[in-house]
Amino acid sequence: MKISIKFFAMAMLVVLLMVSNAATAEAQTQGTFDSGVTWAFSSDGTLRISGNGPMPISFHAAVPPWESVKNRINTVIIENGVTTLPIAAFSGITTLTSITIGNSITELPSNVLSRTGITSIIIPEQITSINIEAFDGTTRLETVYFNAVNCADFMPAFAHPPFHNTRSPALKTVVIGDKVLKIPNSIFSGVTALTSLTIGNSVNEIGDRSFNNCTSLTRIVIPDSVQTIGPFAFNGCTNVTSISLGRELITIRQSAFVGTRITEITIPENLTRLWEGSFENSSRLRTVYFNAINCEIGGVGSPFKGSQALESIIFGPNVRQIPATVAFQLTSLESITIGSRVNQIGDRAFYGCIALEEIINNAARPQAMNNAMFFYDVDKSFCTLRVPAASLAAYRAANFWKDFQIVGQ
Repeated sequence: MKISIKFFAMAMLVVLLMVSNAATAEAQTQGTFDSGVTWAFSSDGTLRISGNGPMPISFHAAVPPWESVKNRINTVIIENGVTTLPIAAFSGITTLTSITIGNSITELPSNVLSRTGITSIIIPEQITSINIEAFDGTTRLETVYFNAVNCADFMPAFAHPPFHNTRSPALKTVVIGDKVLKIPNSIFSGVTALTSLTIGNSVNEIGDRSFNNCTSLTRIVIPDSVQTIGPFAFNGCTNVTSISLGRELITIRQSAFVGTRITEITIPENLTRLWEGSFENSSRLRTVYFNAINCEIGGVGSPFKGSQALESIIFGPNVRQIPATVAFQLTSLESITIGSRVNQIGDRAFYGCIALEEIINNAARPQAMNNAMFFYDVDKSFCTLRVPAASLAAYRAANFWKDFQIVGQ
């Protein structure tokens, strides 16, 4: 009987301790950090962090003070004045679907929102650094509003960037804010679910590999504000069927649009530097409208190399010079139209264009060519050259032009 009473007493003690602990845990709905920053959890599921100053550096090795209400948090609000977020601050809170980040936070640290249930995120203007693991395991994240004006670049050689499909596999929509000046290098590289991209009207540079291998993207619209598109920016976007380039674009770097499914492209007038391989292996590209007035090709090959379906290049009415190597070894090219203001054709511009059948040259005066490399390997006896009727005699007397089958138009 004594043993039974003793056992009963111990059991009651355990129950009392459990009740006490539960009550304590239940009661822990607010607190204050050493810096004076406070936190409070309300019954509607909102965790609000307030005050002026930093939070602790990390919760990786410590239990967050809101652990007891972790599974009830659905909204986090970081008020203005709070200057830092801890590493792993909200990691693993699967019920968390919404977060508001105040204007004093400048960095998003490692695992700050990893394995949460957020479906969208607004990256504020003042954010300058995003850790590559900040959004690791955010499998429900579908929309990113990226407003960071001066965010640091990412280095893909070391690890996948923050929104890569291995981290945020459901990300479908990216909106770049109207105050953003540069889209950081590699930031959205490997976002394979991305179908909708909006680029703000203040962006002047799209960084290297920014949207590399975004294989679900079908349409790219570059606003007029953009002046530079970096190397591999849209490389591997294999389902893109439409690209619209802004009027103020100055430079397109190498491999910027490799492997797309576009059928035509218009090169804007203000472009001054187009790199070899910019539109490489565009397997369905048939027509290029080349309007760049004074453009040079970076490298030694064509920007359209490997585009085996390319049949026609039309140089616009304001073009002054045709760049060297622009059509270098484009073996499927059949037709060229040269605008009336073209006064110079660059070295090896149409070198190796063995399928060339027709050249429409609208210039009243034949462009001077001082060597045979301009149209090397082109069968001039097979290729028709159409020129203004009033200029027939001039073309028939001009070096190299006279070797074509010349007719008036």
